[in-house]
Amino acid sequence: MLINNVPNYTDAGPDARGIAPGKFGSQFPRMTKMSNGDWLIVYTIYDNNGYTYDVNGGNKLQISKSTNNGRSWTTISTLADPGRDLDNGHIIQLGNGDLLMAARSVRWQESYKLPVYKSTNGGVSWTLLSIIDQNNGTPGSLGNPDKGVYEPYFYALDNGRIGVMYANEKHVTENPSYAQTISMKVSSDSGATWGNEIFVVKDTANSASRPGMPVWTKMNDGRYMVVYETCGTYNCNAFYKISNDGTTWPSGIGTLIPYQTGAPFVLSLADGRLVVTSNTHEISISRDYGTNWYLNDTNAWGSLASNDNLWPALYQTGPNEVAAVTSAGRSAPGLHNEGHNIQVKFGTFSSVNVGIVSGAYYKVVAQHSGKNLDVDAGSGLDGANVQQWSNNDLPPQIWQFLLQSDGSYKIKNMQSGKLLEVNANSSADGANVQQWGDNGCSCQRWFVEYVGGGIYRFKNASSGKNLDVSAGSISDGANVHQWSENGARPQRWKLVPVEGGITSGSVYRLINKQSSKALETAAGSLSAGANVQQWTYGGQSWQKWKITYVSNGYYKLTNNNSNLALDVSGGSLAAGANVQQWTDTGADPQLWKIEYMGNGYFKLTAKHSGHSLDVSDGSMLDGGNVQQWTDNGLDPQRWQILS
Repeated sequence: MLINNVPNYTDAGPDARGIAPGKFGSQFPRMTKMSNGDWLIVYTIYDNNGYTYDVNGGNKLQISKSTNNGRSWTTISTLADPGRDLDNGHIIQLGNGDLLMAARSVRWQESYKLPVYKSTNGGVSWTLLSIIDQNNGTPGSLGNPDKGVYEPYFYALDNGRIGVMYANEKHVTENPSYAQTISMKVSSDSGATWGNEIFVVKDTANSASRPGMPVWTKMNDGRYMVVYETCGTYNCNAFYKISNDGTTWPSGIGTLIPYQTGAPFVLSLADGRLVVTSNTHEISISRDYGTNWYLNDTNAWGSLASNDNLWPALYQTGPNEVAAVTSAGRSAPGLHNEGHNIQVKFGTFSSVNVGIVSGAYYKVVAQHSGKNLDVDAGSGLDGANVQQWSNNDLPPQIWQFLLQSDGSYKIKNMQSGKLLEVNANSSADGANVQQWGDNGCSCQRWFVEYVGGGIYRFKNASSGKNLDVSAGSISDGANVHQWSENGARPQRWKLVPVEGGITSGSVYRLINKQSSKALETAAGSLSAGANVQQWTYGGQSWQKWKITYVSNGYYKLTNNNSNLALDVSGGSLAAGANVQQWTDTGADPQLWKIEYMGNGYFKLTAKHSGHSLDVSDGSMLDGGNVQQWTDNGLDPQRWQILS
């Protein structure tokens, strides 16, 4: 969706940076959600010859507003600093509703300022409030090397304070020298004044490093993360740091975010996941606050090609929706050929962990190639090689997952009955993966870790290394081995249920094998403590249960009518204790291990007691009571789970 497209015009020639502004268009978008639900976006526009040819010229900031969650936009104001280039805008809303906008105001190699503007009418008009930082000289005196300040980005801290980070070249001529740092200042008076400089990132090991383009956010665990590019020494690759309070940051260059380069942007989703993009336009997601990242299957704008799409940003616009805004190239290729316009796309995401049912059968599909984990030639021999191969729905590509007491899985091939293992219990990168009969080796167990988006990584219990397709090949027959974690798609796998799988978050009916009757809440009660029983299935909502994966093979079952959880009364450990519905507490008496027993039937085991979900006395009657009972393998403890 197009937000802004400044038309081309005939310019007088290159501006102070050597850019022909007549074709440059608009760039560098940043959005802000208002307290009333409206969205603002600020971006840079090029609509004049620049201050080289016009004493009042220079690029400007323009602000547009959306009242329908980003589906359409109206320009509400344009801001200039006559005789200077004004860009790098970012807006924040204060608690009283006022708006602050930070920007970069420049006369190149002569004067650099980071002004703060204030609006009291929703962004329609702006007045200068303060200067965050500046460096002023005579024409040319602040070049060779450049000594500017750039790219301010606000975030609201605790106790009403406002923090701002920015790229800073002012220390390049000092001793020690830093070509560029990421600096920070804090305001305790709503942006009217700013405190002392705080170093967020400076590379003490290499003065040529240029960390810049900072974007920061508060994570769901209360800590803060900043992401930034590091040019000069690290090819503009993206890094991150984490702070407990938002103002005290660890030393050093930070931690690399794989596969992200140039102008990174971080979004903290409401469910706690972190989403990062950059000029590569890859989408990286972390479920553990940056410890591990996985690459999403798709992205909004495609890979960076000849600088066509630059400075992307991400915003959550709904419970399962993200907006991706960028400076989109108006013609390929080239940054300066036809310039950019501002565009936004909307994508949906799922927070659901699909879960793994112990005993169920799955196809294991490589994320990068779409090919299945396969036993070569369908061999039944110990030591037969494991590879990837195009889907053929045959047993050598189907694997049974068997949960172990430590949370790992034995992964058994349907064709051979043999286990997926690392050859000779090796810990080396590149060690081969094969099948072998169960011999108790830890090299035959795998921790199958959900990383998000329906994607898993398989970490060997012995070596700690990941199941990986050699050299990232997309060919049939490419070898599968183990390799150290690198965040790449050849180490990420999807599970496709073949038999016995459950989709977390979906609604099912549970039918008892003995009686063929459905698990239900008595009389469709909405009350906590209402009894759970069996009854002839009639399609009522109280005979349906939402099954949600929690962790380590355990699920919770929530009645579709009452939204109350399947629960063992009083958390009793006794065989024969009653099963009821109760307010969801997340406690162990409400968690159930679901195991596939074959032939379409499942066993449900209460986490706290180890007893099975059971129909009392094997009743065949409507109203037969449901309880927990010692596992005996009989039909009253077996259930179909049907959508």
